[in-house]
Amino acid sequence: MKSTVSIYSHLNETAKALVERSDEERIYAIREGTWLGYKDAKRILAKMEDLLNYPRITRMPNMLLVAPSFNGKTSILQRFLSLHQPDLDPTNEITICPVIMVESPPKPDISDFYTRILDVLMTPYKPTA
Repeated sequence: MKSTVSIYSHLNETAKALVERSDEERIYAIREGTWLGYKDAKRILAKMEDLLNYPRITRMPNMLLVAPSFNGKTSILQRFLSLHQPDLDPTNEITICPVIMVESPPKPDISDFYTRILDVLMTPYKPTA
């Protein structure tokens, strides 16, 4: 009989760690999804990284990511967000968010858009303001 190591030698370390887990844990991991860093996604992430680290000037460069539906735009943005988590400082009650992700409202409503930004930043505000 082959050892567990040789049977699963073709798997990466993450997959090997899941082999011995329960069915529920493996199903959850599958449903959670994985990042597939294809060439264009890596290029876009590198450009976004460059923009994030750009020296602060009056007219900052920017980027608009446009593609048909189901082409990975949200996945790329979520990956970038996961690489730049907020820095929580509970002692000073300060949170530094190098990157936030705000989904545009379905209708062009500036108040709704600003509300979404404040919600993502966990900033208290008066809803009627």
